[in-house]
Amino acid sequence: MILKNGYDHMIDWWMLGCLTFELFYKYPCFNDKESSALYEKIVNCNYKFPKTKEASDSLKDFIKCLLIKDPSHRLGNVNGYIDLFNHDYLKVIKINKILNNEYKPPFIPRVSNETDLR
Repeated sequence: MILKNGYDHMIDWWMLGCLTFELFYKYPCFNDKESSALYEKIVNCNYKFPKTKEASDSLKDFIKCLLIKDPSHRLGNVNGYIDLFNHDYLKVIKINKILNNEYKPPFIPRVSNETDLR
């Protein structure tokens, strides 16, 4: 996007890597006060895992696989979301149970109708 090249759905997996990093570490993986330096970090996929909070090896690998610069090598390129759920970090989630609505949600809100937004 920054380089104004075309992009496809693989950018969604890249963004998931950015989001996962930020949710765990509580700050973005690409950060700089200067916008040109920030863009350079993004384009070159230049990020570092902080030493202040230690993540599991599987989480780090999950993020690394999602932030691979070349979309044809990025996690999710071959079988989409199935690739993600086959990664060690997400293996505990049984995707078939999700797809078949077999998980019981921990909270079900009370609503009066489909448009109730309380």
